Amino acid sequence: MGSMMKYMTGRNVIMWGSVALLYFLSGKLSLYLSVENSIVTLAIFFAEGVSLASVLLYGKRVWPGIFIGQALLALSSGLDMAPSLYIAAVNSAEAVLAYYLFRHFRFDRRLYTLYDLYLLFALIIFVLQPFSSLLGNLGLIFFSVNDVNMFFINLFSWWFGNVMGQILVVPILLVFYRERYSINYRLFILANLFFLLFCYVIFFFSPVSNLALLLSMTIPLVILIMVYAGFVYAMSSILALSLISLFSMHLGVGPFTVSNNSMDNLININFYIFAHVFVVYVYGVLLAEKDDVLEKLESMNNHLEERVKEEIEKRQEKEKLMLLQSRQAQMGEMISMIAHQWRQPLNTLSLVMQNLYIKYQLKALNDAYIEKFREDATRQIDQMSTTIEDFRLFFKPQKEKHPFDVSKKVHHVIEMLNPLYQKENVTLTYDMEEEAYVDGYGNEFAQVLINIINNAKDAIVQNMQGVPRNVDIHVEKKKDAVYVMIEDHAGGIDDEILQRIFEPYFSTKHDKEGTGLGLYMSKIIIEKHMGGRLYAQNHADGARFVIVLGMAETF
Repeated sequence: MGSMMKYMTGRNVIMWGSVALLYFLSGKLSLYLSVENSIVTLAIFFAEGVSLASVLLYGKRVWPGIFIGQALLALSSGLDMAPSLYIAAVNSAEAVLAYYLFRHFRFDRRLYTLYDLYLLFALIIFVLQPFSSLLGNLGLIFFSVNDVNMFFINLFSWWFGNVMGQILVVPILLVFYRERYSINYRLFILANLFFLLFCYVIFFFSPVSNLALLLSMTIPLVILIMVYAGFVYAMSSILALSLISLFSMHLGVGPFTVSNNSMDNLININFYIFAHVFVVYVYGVLLAEKDDVLEKLESMNNHLEERVKEEIEKRQEKEKLMLLQSRQAQMGEMISMIAHQWRQPLNTLSLVMQNLYIKYQLKALNDAYIEKFREDATRQIDQMSTTIEDFRLFFKPQKEKHPFDVSKKVHHVIEMLNPLYQKENVTLTYDMEEEAYVDGYGNEFAQVLINIINNAKDAIVQNMQGVPRNVDIHVEKKKDAVYVMIEDHAGGIDDEILQRIFEPYFSTKHDKEGTGLGLYMSKIIIEKHMGGRLYAQNHADGARFVIVLGMAETF
């Protein structure tokens, strides 16, 4: 009892009353427009469409409203209480069955795809209405309302009228509900009034009686409304067409009164309306399906663009971090190089100072010695200052591209590194004096050279065999490109390692000796910043790194 009272909420009672009223009024309209004046009719039974649409929109809880509406309709049509309640029970059972069937087949009430439209039609035609018409007619025979000899005719009439009612009304109500917030109601009313007027003229004043000619006049107009106004406007126009055509037949005028047999006329009008329904509904759902696919594609594209943007930003942040780490490693190398370059002038300064002190102790200082001391000290200090300036310029990043001479830049690097490699017994050789200008960042190019030459020097030092302990640098101009080749004679690089040497954080050195960023950042500088190429290969007795840069047009 408590659960029943909980079910009897105010909202449910209002819903049942609304469904019952709509069912009753639409059923009365169908019976009024039917020329047979019978509870079993071939005429389009709009109430069945209201019933199924209510179930699809609000669920199985609407069945009491369907039961009440059908019972009132049957009673008002002259049926006794028992058959009226029986017919109401059959239609309510049909509604509950529809709820579970459509739920089982995952029907989408928005009708965006042809699958959903065809599923709707198939379940109506082959399941719901055979169920309803069979049980309904058997019950009417049991209660002696219908003659058993008319069973198959009544079975067909019930099935056909209900099928047309559901096929016509259900999609209209579902799409109207789907687009209820986007409908221009002024346009909606105007479109339907215009179409009603057009149909009124055809059915009441036109001499046209040929069905094909009639279809050729109304179907294009309905499609035109759908294209320029929308799917829901076209469907409502079909409903208006149904009402006006049934009304004309009810009054005995128009193209659907040519036959003396009312059943033939009803079949003709049903097929005439079904032709509009099928053409417009299929075409409309195809358009909706296309729009839905386009919307999904647009959403996917937007999402993909966002993902690409996020990945680009992440990669840029990662490259910035790597560049910072590479800069820090290079700063350490620069400090190490400066320290090495300063050792000799500092030793010289120390000796000059010691000599000055000894002269002072021996009381042997004179103007000439003081002048010589000043010159020697100044020369060493200038050399130390020049060393700092050279390294500062080499490691200072440039913001804009400028043409620079590759040959001159290689010379500067060799002059800076050769003194450092003397203690390792490694020599740098260079065989080109010709100018070769490229457009790019000279200092960053110098850093790439230093990275590659340092790697070559380390490979030579690690190789304990008596190979030539030199790094050869060749520069060639081929057509519109400059090729810089750095070669060592340390036995080459293993094929597996050769495929990975440009990967970030990949290093063959010990953790304390390398970051694994030097070659990766070198490749980024040459290929991304300067639009060139950097690759590695083995030659006869060592490794070769090749830098390819396009020649500058002007310099």
